[in-house]
Amino acid sequence: MWARPAARQVCSSCAAAQKRELASLTAQQGLAQSGARRAAGAEARSAARSGAGSRPLASTLQFSGGSATATNSWRRGFHGSSRLLNKDYYEVLGVGRDADEKTLKKRYRELAKKYHPDSSSEEDATARFQEITQAYEVLSNPEKRQAYDNFGPNFENMGGGGGGGGFGGFGGGGGGFGGFEDFFSGGFSQQGGGRAANTAGEDLGIRVNLTFDEAVRGTTKTVNYLADIKCSSCSGSGAKEGESPDYKTCSACNGQGVRMSLVGGFIQVPTACEVCQGAGRTIKNKCSTCSGSGVEKDQRQTMELDIPAGVDNGMTMTRAGLGSAGVRGGRPGNLVIEFGVLPDKYFRRRGADVYTDCTISLAQAVLGGKVPVRTLDGEIDLKVATGVNNGETHRLRNKGISQVNRPGARGDHFVKIEVEMPTELTDRQRELMKEFQEEEEAKKQKSK
Repeated sequence: MWARPAARQVCSSCAAAQKRELASLTAQQGLAQSGARRAAGAEARSAARSGAGSRPLASTLQFSGGSATATNSWRRGFHGSSRLLNKDYYEVLGVGRDADEKTLKKRYRELAKKYHPDSSSEEDATARFQEITQAYEVLSNPEKRQAYDNFGPNFENMGGGGGGGGFGGFGGGGGGFGGFEDFFSGGFSQQGGGRAANTAGEDLGIRVNLTFDEAVRGTTKTVNYLADIKCSSCSGSGAKEGESPDYKTCSACNGQGVRMSLVGGFIQVPTACEVCQGAGRTIKNKCSTCSGSGVEKDQRQTMELDIPAGVDNGMTMTRAGLGSAGVRGGRPGNLVIEFGVLPDKYFRRRGADVYTDCTISLAQAVLGGKVPVRTLDGEIDLKVATGVNNGETHRLRNKGISQVNRPGARGDHFVKIEVEMPTELTDRQRELMKEFQEEEEAKKQKSK
C-alpha cells in the first residue's frame, strides 16, 4: 500500500478548507492507489525486457490492451498483480519449493495455455494469467527467487531509490532485478553519498466512474486529484528562493546515504536514508515553502480527460508524468486511472458484445413478423420468423460496443426472444384456441 505523505503546514485561515479538500480527493484516490503502483511497475519491467528503455512523454494516447511499451496504454485487470501479494508463488504454479527450472517451465506452459485470456472461458482467466506470469517471472530467475524465498512477495519493496526501469524499484537499468548481491553487501555508492541524489516521483492512482452510456459512446471528464508538485518558490532545488543549494553532510547517515534496517527480526539490510533520501547530504539554506524537499505536498490538480468509446469496467489508463513530482530533478511519477462502469437497466455487457431480451406475444411467435428492438444505435425492426421458439437468440452483427484496441471494430448485439404466454383469455380467444387445438389433433390423426 502506498503511504500518503503528511500535508505541509498552512495558514490557519486555509487549514479548514484544505482539510476538506484533502479528505474528498484522498477518498477518490484511495481505492486505486495500490493498484496503480503495481500496474506502473509491471509496465516498467516489461519495457526493460523488450529493450524499450526510457521513453519521452507521449503527446497522444496509445491503446495496446496491456502493452508495456506504450507510454500511455490500456490494460485490464487493474488489481490483478496486487492480488499476488497475499499468495504463495509456489502455490500459484502448483509446484514444490524445490522445483527445478525444467519443472517450473513445464508447469508455467500448462497453466498459461489453460488461462490465456484469448482462449480461456474461465471468468477470472485474466487475473489468473497475470498471477501465473508474475509467479513464473520471479521463480524462474535465480536472484529473484532467492530474494522471494528470504523476504516473501514484498521482497521487491526492500530496496531504496532507483529509477523506473528495473524490477520493482531496485534499479534504473533494463536488466530486471539487477545487482542483488550489492543489496546484501551494502553496495551503495560511497562517492556522492548514496545510490541517487534525486528520487523519482510517486505514481498515483485514481478511479473515474462512468455510466454505461458514457463508457459505450465516449466522453470527456474533468478529473481532480492530489499530487506533489515541484516547489514554486525554489523551482525544485530545495534552497531558499534566489539562492543555490548549500549542502552539509547528513547527520543521520553520516554522509553514507544509507542506513541499516532490520528485516524479519534478524537480517540487517541497507536502505536509503529517510532524512537525505539517499543523497548523503542535506540543504543548509532550506526553502521555507517546501522545507528543502523541492516539492509542495498534496496540491490539487485538474485535467480534462478524453475517454474513448468502448472502455470497460476495470480498464486502466496510464498518463505518463502526471503523478507526483520527483525530488531534486527526479523523474515525475505516472497517473493511473481506473474506470468503473455502472450497469445498465436494459443492456447487458460481455466485452464488446451486448445482450438484451425481447418479449413478444404468443400470436407474434406463431405468426411471425417484425418487432421493435432497441439497440445502441436506436430502434430497429427485428424480423421474427413464423413459429419462433422461446429463448431463441438473434445476432445483430456489428451492433455492439466499439473495441478500444481495434479502431472501427465493434462487437455484436444478441437479442433473446421471450414468448409471453397469456394468463387470461377472452371468450373469443378461448373459442379460437379450442378450434386451433381441434385442427391440430385432426392433423395428427390424418398423419397416422
